[in-house]
Order: sequence, then C-alpha cells, then structure tokens
Amino acid sequence: MAGFRSASPVRVRANESRSLRALHFTAMNTERAQPLPVKSSRVLLDRDMNLGDACASVFQSCLQQVLDNRVGVIGGTDPECVHQMRVGIRRFRVAMRLFAPWIRFPPALGRDLRWLGLELGKARDMDVVAAETLPALLRECPLEAGLIPLRNRAVDVAEKRRRGAAKVVGSARCSVLLGALQRWVQTVAVRRSLGVSLERPAADILRRVHSRLVSRARHLVTGTSEERHAVRIAAKRARYAAEFFRSLHSEREVERYLAVLAELQDLLGALNDFAVADPILNEISRRHGRMLTAAGFARGYLFASAKGRVRKPLRLQHKIERLQVSGNPRPSRRRQRSG
Repeated sequence: MAGFRSASPVRVRANESRSLRALHFTAMNTERAQPLPVKSSRVLLDRDMNLGDACASVFQSCLQQVLDNRVGVIGGTDPECVHQMRVGIRRFRVAMRLFAPWIRFPPALGRDLRWLGLELGKARDMDVVAAETLPALLRECPLEAGLIPLRNRAVDVAEKRRRGAAKVVGSARCSVLLGALQRWVQTVAVRRSLGVSLERPAADILRRVHSRLVSRARHLVTGTSEERHAVRIAAKRARYAAEFFRSLHSEREVERYLAVLAELQDLLGALNDFAVADPILNEISRRHGRMLTAAGFARGYLFASAKGRVRKPLRLQHKIERLQVSGNPRPSRRRQRSG
C-alpha cells in the first residue's frame, strides 16, 4: 500500500547484553533514515499446525509491527508510526487474552507492555485531535475564527507529546521490554509445549469473541457511553481474532465479517472522538484562557455530533446479530489435494 513499507524481520539473538545494546543502538542512531510506518503483516496459519507454533506466529506478527515502527517513532515526525506501533501493541495484548487458556504470559511483561501502550496513547490521542478532529471541525465551521489558534495550539501540544513518546520508545526500559518479548516468543516452551492441533482452539476463540460482541452490541442504541466503549473493545478483539485466523477460512467469508466490523468501528470511532477530544480541549482552555470560547464551542459541537450518531446504530446492531461465525476452518491445502 502506498505510503507504507513492507515489514522486515528483526531478530534478537542469544547473547542478551549484546542483543539489547544492538537493539537500543539501532533505534537511537537511524533517525536520518526517515522510515515509513509499517502496517501489520498477514499471519499465515494452517489448521494442521501445532497450537504452539501458531501462537508463536501470531505473537511474532504483532511484535514485528512494534519493532518495525520503533525507529519511526523515535524520529518523532510521522504520527502514523506512533499509531502503527500502538496498533502492534494492542494486537499483541489481544493475542495474550485470546490464547490465555493455553499460554501463561509473564505478568511483569504484561505490565510493561501496557505501560508502553499508554505512553504511545498519550501522543496518539493528541495527534487525532490536532490532525483529524479539529481540522474536520474547521471545515464544518470555517467562520469560527477562534478554531484556528485552537488547532495551532493543539498541533504544538501534539508535537511535544510525540517527542515525549520518542524518548519513551528510545529508552533502555523499552529496549529491555522488546528484547524480553522477542525471547519469549522464540522460546521452545511456547512452540512445543502445546501439542494440540490449532483447529479446535481457533474455532473456540472465534466463537467466543463473536458471542461477546453480539452480547455487547445490544447496548449500541440505548447503552451508556461506558457500555458503548465495551462494544468498541469487543469489536476490536473480534476483528483481530478474525485477522489472526483469516488464512484458515475462505477470503470471502472473512471479508464479509471484517466489513461489518469496519462499519461498527467507524461508528464507534466517531463517538470516541468526543471522548478523546473533550478532556484535551478542556485542558487547553484551562491553560490558555484566551482559547476558552473556541474550546467551549468545539466541545459543544463535538458533543452534539456524538449525540446525533447515537441514534443511528440500530441497523448495524441487527447486522451484527445476523452474522454467522461457525469457527470451522476450510480444509487445509494438503487435504484438498489429497481428496
């Protein structure tokens, strides 16, 4: 896809101190390369795979996305690198939850991974407000002159937060975390201690996340903001699970399922824009009194827009309820040929 480079493999070898120093050195000394953001790569699985090997493939794909965007985040100039690195962390954490019945993830690594995601989230939220929410509001209300300095201030804050994210991602703590994650993914325990076939666990995971989504989606129309946020989380988990296991199913079936989830995430993402922007705009107005009127206008407009969208999701709720997820994968290529 234009604007994104393909993922390149990164390996952390046996010598721990040397590999961690190399990882840290590489990240801190390649800013001039101006790397492009990297989206997730497709996970290639087969239903005859060992569950441990399949888990390792999923976790490696998630971690690779994190590693491939690290240098771009440290460069501090491309907001999309922050976004893609954060997506990789989210995918990894969802995989941890999906495979929890079979794999115990080290709690300390889980806490550090959450820390890294939260730090990136601070920069990403500000980038969304500065580069998407306020520019869209300016297009809707071009005569509201106070929005221009408000947007400019948001851009300044976004750049500052991106520099903060760069320091975090370039830190020794982050290097240690990423090296530990890489070693964990590569451990023999993850690959060989799970002797069962992938087929049944994959089906169980897909049915479980879809059932949770259908249950949560009942709150789309009449639920509270917290309940709709729970729908958003359930939709992301269902989407990532479908993407992890898409090579086990027909492309048409997966695309149809992902299309409905994309529609749901677009709706909930728009609703989330207000939840993200409101405290940020409130903080800007508190620190810069001259922007109080413009920030108040923006908050009110976004609130009204969010309220308007709440009335629309009934059709989408019915569409989600009609989705069928058997969880049964298509026959493997070897079985198709032998049959």
